Amino acid sequence: MRKLSSSGSPFENSIGFSRACRVGPVIAVAGTASLSDSGETMHKGDVYGQTKRCLELSLKAIDELGGCTEGIVRTRIMLKDIKDWESAAKAHGEIFSTSNPPVPLLR
Repeated sequence: MRKLSSSGSPFENSIGFSRACRVGPVIAVAGTASLSDSGETMHKGDVYGQTKRCLELSLKAIDELGGCTEGIVRTRIMLKDIKDWESAAKAHGEIFSTSNPPVPLLR
């Protein structure tokens, strides 16, 4: 079984991607940007807000594909500046404080 969750991007077909893909019991989520439903960048200059929005979009896709927060086994957050790790970690903690998946903070 292969099922996709669309990001709504007009580039999905020409580039060949989707927000997330489920094959059997495994769901993989693509890199996600802090975008509104209309495609505008949200929370410019606010690492906490951007992280929270990206995680919300990811969780929405996971839910659409029949997954749940407790089933997440790894997260990854990429930062432009590692000094911003606390803001990103705060957003991550608000969502995952009960399931505690491993999260490498990359820059």
